[in-house]
Amino acid sequence: MCDAAKNQDIDLSQTQTPLLVGRAATSLLMSDAMMLRTGSIQWVEDLIAEFDLYDENESRPTQRYVKRLLTR
Repeated sequence: MCDAAKNQDIDLSQTQTPLLVGRAATSLLMSDAMMLRTGSIQWVEDLIAEFDLYDENESRPTQRYVKRLLTR
């Protein structure tokens, strides 16, 4: 996917791969406080920051979600 995007000059710097989403879900499942989050929305971007996660290309696609955080 990354090679195809590069060949077509597409910027993937703010996208999330299934690997990163899986890392976020796994981190949440392994969290001691998982049950305290029951019934609430857990944004992948928030989990990325909380659990210090990185995508397969060592990126942290959180910049385009800053606006969502500021409007809370």
